[in-house]
Amino acid sequence: MNNRIYKRTRRKLWNAILCGVLAIGSITIGESTAQAASAQQVFKDTTSSYAKDAIAHLVKAGIAAGTSENTFEPKKAVTRAEFATFAVRLLGLKPVKNNINPYNDVSMNAWYYGNVAAMTNLSILEGKSQGVFQPNASITREEAAALLVRMLKQSSKSTNLLSSTYDDATEISDWARPYVQTVYQLGLMRGSDGKFRPHDQVTREEAAVMLDAILQKKTWSDQLKGEDQLGIQLGWQYNASTAEFKKQIEQSEANTLVPRWFFLNSSMKVTDLTDTSLLSWASATDRQVWPLLGNRSNPDLTHQMLSSTANRASVISQVTSLVKTYKLDGINVDFENVLPADREGMTAFITSLATALHALGACVCRCITRSGDRLDRCI
Repeated sequence: MNNRIYKRTRRKLWNAILCGVLAIGSITIGESTAQAASAQQVFKDTTSSYAKDAIAHLVKAGIAAGTSENTFEPKKAVTRAEFATFAVRLLGLKPVKNNINPYNDVSMNAWYYGNVAAMTNLSILEGKSQGVFQPNASITREEAAALLVRMLKQSSKSTNLLSSTYDDATEISDWARPYVQTVYQLGLMRGSDGKFRPHDQVTREEAAVMLDAILQKKTWSDQLKGEDQLGIQLGWQYNASTAEFKKQIEQSEANTLVPRWFFLNSSMKVTDLTDTSLLSWASATDRQVWPLLGNRSNPDLTHQMLSSTANRASVISQVTSLVKTYKLDGINVDFENVLPADREGMTAFITSLATALHALGACVCRCITRSGDRLDRCI
């Protein structure tokens, strides 16, 4: 793996954000995180809550806020959008204004849109089904367990201890069992009276205790306080002219541009839509350019290329020539609707392309579709 390529690190805890963030066609906009509430703020309804200290810590840190000036409503259920917002603030991330909305039921004008997008891009928080997020639905305890494990980049544990840990272990969804076991061992969620209650709603006070536990552990807290190491931050050009794209980039932290320049066609020729003015601008502003190599979501055309050793070699030769001609820093391969039968061909293509471009000092970044979302893997 080319050691120049890694994903954006935010406060050291998360070292994989922007290739995922921008892979669904967005530019990271410089939105400030929520203003921290007054350290002196006192909620009249938290004095008897077991989570009052955790609530105070999170409010002081600007991670959580009251529902009004004097109320926190600790027993109120947390929505999926609210939990996403808490997570973004705790990790010190920025909301992301994706140009392509991953969910049909989330308005791009909603206050939580950027937070939901950031968590989705990072695969920390997932939709309920294809294109459906249910932002106003209450987050369940097993969903929260999965979110916490993903936030902390912890490996899921085996589930062989669940039956002896919880009387209601059989009620835990199969997909959630490793996460529940992990949060138990991390000490972030324990349940009560011998039960985990996987499908119960998470209350605001429960969420406060979970998130504050992260801050109270020195290892995680130190990572969250660490300096940013931005690394590669991809900015995709989507439905924007070169002038509009430049403006978007200038308003973001993107340092690597992905213009839509190269596409396969039926004669196995790679179309060249290079705008040399963007290349000059990128060079002058110390940004890299990794143009997109796309298939226009055509599975038959893609099969024609991937299933033939000669066609793969021809396309690789053309791309290599383009990289040399324009002195490009890399290529972003975005093939949509690839047929399952072309898996081996795709692997062979990416492997050979990476070998050819690495010899030129250039990189390959591959988009991968997963459950409707796209992530980038750079090699």
